Amino acid sequence: MSVMQKKLTVSVVIPAYNCESTIRQTIESCFAQTLPCHEIVVVDDGSTDSTAKVLLEFGNTIRVIHQENRGLAAARNLGISRASGDYIAWLDADDLAEPPRFEIQSRVLERYRQLILVHSEFTAFGAAIS
Repeated sequence: MSVMQKKLTVSVVIPAYNCESTIRQTIESCFAQTLPCHEIVVVDDGSTDSTAKVLLEFGNTIRVIHQENRGLAAARNLGISRASGDYIAWLDADDLAEPPRFEIQSRVLERYRQLILVHSEFTAFGAAIS
């Protein structure tokens, strides 16, 4: 990276509803990225399980926004409105981001400025990997 090249920042937005069993791994996958996250914004969409307690374990390494249950789109939109990075990575509370994901996707967006969205394949929790 040249001295003049801007360092890319990625905000991760995670809508979360009753995801106590997966949210910890989801957030940890963000910390394992090859391009460090600028911020991780988790919107707790009125969870009634222990999701809020799990989120507390991360302290100030993540930003948590609580709202009454309004659904996935409303939670995602609120998180996006509060994010400040150059790029926003959507990550559901039951998803994992492989370590190079944010770096690769942000570099593609930087190189091909006409693009407005980049996506990738995914593997769900509990899916067998062959």
